[in-house]
Amino acid sequence: MLAHLWRESLAMAGKKVTTARQIDTVLAGSYSAAPNLILRVKPTGARSWVFRYQSEGKVAEIGLGKAGTRERGLAEAREYADNMRAAIRNGDDPRSILKPRHDPGALTFKASAEHYIGLLRTTKRKGKPRNQKAVNQWPSTLAKWVYPKLGDKRPADITYRDIQSVLTQTALAELPETQKRVRQRVKVILDEAAKEENEPHRYNPAASFKLEPRDPDSIKHHAAAPWAEVPAIYAQLCERDSTSALLLRWSILTAARSGEARGCVWDEIDRDAAIWTVPAERMKARKEHSIPLSAEALAVLNIMAGRKHPSTNRVFPGASGGLLSDVAVNKTLHSIRDGVTAHGFRSSFRMWGADNTNFAPEALELCLAHANPNKVEAAYQQSNLFEIRTSIIKSWSEFLVGNKAGN
Repeated sequence: MLAHLWRESLAMAGKKVTTARQIDTVLAGSYSAAPNLILRVKPTGARSWVFRYQSEGKVAEIGLGKAGTRERGLAEAREYADNMRAAIRNGDDPRSILKPRHDPGALTFKASAEHYIGLLRTTKRKGKPRNQKAVNQWPSTLAKWVYPKLGDKRPADITYRDIQSVLTQTALAELPETQKRVRQRVKVILDEAAKEENEPHRYNPAASFKLEPRDPDSIKHHAAAPWAEVPAIYAQLCERDSTSALLLRWSILTAARSGEARGCVWDEIDRDAAIWTVPAERMKARKEHSIPLSAEALAVLNIMAGRKHPSTNRVFPGASGGLLSDVAVNKTLHSIRDGVTAHGFRSSFRMWGADNTNFAPEALELCLAHANPNKVEAAYQQSNLFEIRTSIIKSWSEFLVGNKAGN
């Protein structure tokens, strides 16, 4: 029966496509791509895959989605067709290979996860069967660590705070390899749910959440104060007049990394525009980063402008004009609050944004100069979210020092 349908489909299509490049370039028409698999190209250029088979004596078709190297490619479509033919041979409905027809936006995280696990069990990866032992571990892992907190939520409603509540469970944090797998599985499921809802570039909070380094010394190095306690620490820094204290105020206000703040030079500052532009060579991601400055940050600059060192262009120089040492900065910080670091205030800022504001997670991540792997989307965000980042920095400053005029 399948062979008969293959000949019929081939006759109907009249033409074949055999390479991935042809999928993007052939003109309008129907093309045979594999047994029972047809590529349809509309006069508008729209391309889609169709699986054609016989059901209860009648010819039936199942749409397999958009076709193209940036959509569903030839190899993936052929894998679907292979699996659907196998389902027919086994007496199963070939539609079971696909996610059921539904309103994706109505699905819970648990339902989305179960659908994705079903796909893992029935589709190949790079032409080879998947490791079923590994796939079979997904349901128990998610049931133990994730479903109790996220199971009933819609994927689009899951926040950075939700991800944190899962991944920072004490028992899970003590199992770093399991913690890493849980994060990856949640990330993949949220990505797949976003694609199903035609929002492939939707923010994925699991992708943004950074797991603590497993080395205990590294964890201590980045220890952060709870965000609600940062204003009290900032107030004590304001009572001190040292360069280290002013540098700490600057790094907290701008959410910058300690090294970026300590290396700041006057040429990077535009006080009229209230912008600090850190050049690419000084950024971790090697991309120029512009930081909006609040009135409080400008006040810190005004103090340092009156203390310019004659032998250097550094804004926060050491005693001899060189780079202010991390040791000196942390010594000042630990005299106020032991057990935290300057770098940790970046985490405090991020959690303040997640817990205490309605700012977009993407904008909060940009404030921290966290790289977006999608280059086109990253360029769009840099150019279009600066005003939002300005509002975020202003709100952060007001939170730290009180709602003073101009902050």
